[in-house]
Formats: sequence, structure tokens, C-alpha cells
Amino acid sequence: MNIQHNNFYAPQFTSKLNPINPTVIRTKYGKLNLREVRKADLANPKFLDKLSKFYCANFSTCTDDPSWIMYNTVPKRIKNQMIENFVSYLRHIIKHDDGNMTLLLAKDKRSKIQGACLSYGYDLVDGSKDYILYVDSIAVNKTFRGAKLGKKMMQKTIEANKDNSSFTDVFLVGEKGALGFYKKLGFVNLIKKDPAQCKVSNFIALDREDYPKYVDFLTLPLKPEQPRWYSKVAQKISDAWIF
Repeated sequence: MNIQHNNFYAPQFTSKLNPINPTVIRTKYGKLNLREVRKADLANPKFLDKLSKFYCANFSTCTDDPSWIMYNTVPKRIKNQMIENFVSYLRHIIKHDDGNMTLLLAKDKRSKIQGACLSYGYDLVDGSKDYILYVDSIAVNKTFRGAKLGKKMMQKTIEANKDNSSFTDVFLVGEKGALGFYKKLGFVNLIKKDPAQCKVSNFIALDREDYPKYVDFLTLPLKPEQPRWYSKVAQKISDAWIF
């Protein structure tokens, strides 16, 4: 799937380097248009608010993490603050995009968002954003869960980056309840018994209050013949994080 050299699409989408061509997904609930977000979408002041509401609403219904479940019951002012926090988070990601960010949206015939998948280079240590593709956020609306929409968004993202990018691996933080979904796609847990993976897991966990109770760290090689990302990252962080 040679996408990188498709110059007709490249300037329009969020990913300048590895754009994904639009496609139609047929489900028993109706057709969905799957395409990358365009620069024009990001310029719309209402877009990030709409996307953040979608993410917050769907994260809160497929997790055991109380910090997300509370979204369903808190007063409106707190809910609005949670949405605004996510808007700020997305703005930060967009501001620091190096051309590898991919934001896929699946919309129904009314242009309502039914699925979203955000990925970009993972700036964990110096230089890592060039070889680690981080799937930051993936969500599917309740109606379309079970319609393989999440699988198709993940496959599109992986395929676009497998041959036409510098990424050697994919990394994501997955809900424990969704581990079966990720493992069917080929993802595996980082292994604590391996010194490099243990060190990297402990390092990432410094910023994750939800790990290990609610989420796991998962990885998938894109280029199996090359050194794994965690081996390279482990060389750049202190041995104190092994234990």
C-alpha cells in the first residue's frame, strides 16, 4: 500500500508524510466514511470541541477507571472542564505535529463522528518520535462497537506506516478490558522479565496513574528485522528504572 508518494492527497490531510486515502466502510448499521482529518477541519474552532466530546463520552463507557467513569455523573460544569482539558491536550499534540500525526475519523451519513483514531511519533526520549508510532486515542461509538470499525481504523493506521515511514514499532496504552481486541491485531504486552522492557515500562508509568490497575502497555513491530524500540529507549534512561 504505497501511500507516501501520493502527492495529490498529502497536502490536505493531517499526516503530511503518510496520508491515508478516504474509504467507505459498510456495516449492518449503515455506511461510514473513513478519512483523515484535513487541515481545514482543524481550523474550525468548533471541531476540537466536538471531537473532545466524542472521545470523553466514549472513553467513559468502556473503562473501569473511575477518573473516566465519573464523566457520566458529574455536574455539567465539571464535565465541561473535562472536555476543555481534552481540547487543550489535542491542541498541544497538533501544535507539536512533525508531519507524522494521523487523525482518522469515521462519520455517518449525517456527518456525525462514530469512530476516531489518533496516532503520531512518540516523543518519549530524544529521537524516539522517529521510530515509535504511538496510538494515542482510539474510540468507537456504542452503536458501532462490534462492527469491526476499531479494527479497520487500526489496520489503516498500521498499513500506512509500515512501509512508508521511519517507524519500526507501534506502542499504545490499552484498557485491560480491550486487551483481546489489541492482541488479535498482533500486539503483545511489554514483558517485565526483560530488563529493557521493564526499565521502559517503569519510566512510562511515571506519568500514568492508571497503570497497571486499569491499563497495560502494548507493542507491535512494524519492521521485525530492525532493533526494537524499547531496546533503544532503554539505553537512554537510567538503570534506576529497571526495578
